[in-house]
Amino acid sequence: MIPGLALQILLVCVGIIFMILTFSSLAKRRINEAICLIWGITSLVIILAGILLRPVGWKNYISVTGLVLAAIVTFGVLFVLFTLSVIVSEHMRKSNEMAIQISLLKSELEQQQKIIDELKSEKSK
Repeated sequence: MIPGLALQILLVCVGIIFMILTFSSLAKRRINEAICLIWGITSLVIILAGILLRPVGWKNYISVTGLVLAAIVTFGVLFVLFTLSVIVSEHMRKSNEMAIQISLLKSELEQQQKIIDELKSEKSK
């Protein structure tokens, strides 16, 4: 019964860690709001799984060492996916900023072209 309780506590702790990582990344503007929502829901599901699921009889299928290894691999995979989400969010933000800058440059170029055309028309008169 004690290893099952340890698994539940581990799931709740991992969920809380990812919830904290998600909200701190959102506060630092490192992650997109939509991606933050997905990770928040994922964290909530992990926390609820730790609270509601009762692992009974799991010792028949996997040893404690195997469980620790699976937990480490799962946490590593989740952390890599979270890091990739942050990188994708940063690239999306940079892409939006570049699109805005290009739009502003096009607008400025059009204004300067109008000024040049006006000066040419005045010079030809």
